[in-house]
Amino acid sequence: MVEAGYKNVEFVLDEFDIDNNDLAMPSLDVVTKVVSHAIGGNELDVISCMQRPVFLLIPIASGIRYLEALNKWVGSQQIFSDSKSIDSDVEESYVFVSDWGQGAIDRLEKRNNISGGKIVGWRWAFVDSVTGADKPSDADDVLINRIETFKKTNGDGIALYEYMMLVMLSLKNGDTVDQHTWTVMTGEPTYNDSVLGGYFDSGYAYLQMSIVGVPYPAARFRSMVSGSF
Repeated sequence: MVEAGYKNVEFVLDEFDIDNNDLAMPSLDVVTKVVSHAIGGNELDVISCMQRPVFLLIPIASGIRYLEALNKWVGSQQIFSDSKSIDSDVEESYVFVSDWGQGAIDRLEKRNNISGGKIVGWRWAFVDSVTGADKPSDADDVLINRIETFKKTNGDGIALYEYMMLVMLSLKNGDTVDQHTWTVMTGEPTYNDSVLGGYFDSGYAYLQMSIVGVPYPAARFRSMVSGSF
């Protein structure tokens, strides 16, 4: 899974325009060794419960760099329009970020001391890439209760950069992870009684707040196991 994920991520990262000013992507040998030493019994338990686990490499860079790459991937996919060719030279905005969502990006950059446009580090992650509608037994409960229940057995769950990489990888494979669901980024901290959510609608990607005190029946929770190099 690691080797296949590494090769897929290499393709996705073409839209990041990585150059000599960025910290280089770790080699497959380094990734394999680091991940194999980091994965233990608890991590394997979480991964084994994922419906469709995938492996990702996560560049640590500015939010704007992620949004630009995501915009290229979303806008270039022929699955959204038969008349649209697969071309990375996209000028229209296909990714919509609410003011609250932009605040979440700003807070992430501050927590990780990210400034400027360079890639300054790398993380790895296994995440659940399952697609399609989901209707768990607690779907009508308020979001905060569902988040607490999820974290008891799945850890923190997916975070923003991992989510955006997952979206790009799914588009690379001609799929979408949230055409009928709303991924709640439980790996991001709540802020003013809200947490970040992401979804697709009519060929556009959205990053917006989810109020934790109300139900979101379409909410999707994605497990994640991750680490740094």
